[in-house]
Amino acid sequence: MEQHKEEPSKEISKPKKAVEKYSTFLRYSSLSTEMIVMMLICAYSGRYLDNIIKANGPYCTIGFLLFGTFASLVILINGLKKISNKKGEILKKKGKDDSFSEK
Repeated sequence: MEQHKEEPSKEISKPKKAVEKYSTFLRYSSLSTEMIVMMLICAYSGRYLDNIIKANGPYCTIGFLLFGTFASLVILINGLKKISNKKGEILKKKGKDDSFSEK
């Protein structure tokens, strides 16, 4: 007796693609949220420090915002590296090669 194997329908793969699209969207939006939160924390802490030391200008606020900018860029670059590594793993699992140098 032969066993009949049913091929997976294309409808099953559509939700997987939708989930992948939403997961990458969520990853990118979480990176932007982290950047915004980092900048807000640095701005408020710099403002708080300026009020405590009674500085003549917003020196601590500017310093903390510069620190927050560089820190958020580091967080962004590391997050994008992780996302691109995950996309590369997904492509390799699907059997696609992501290098363009080999033709």
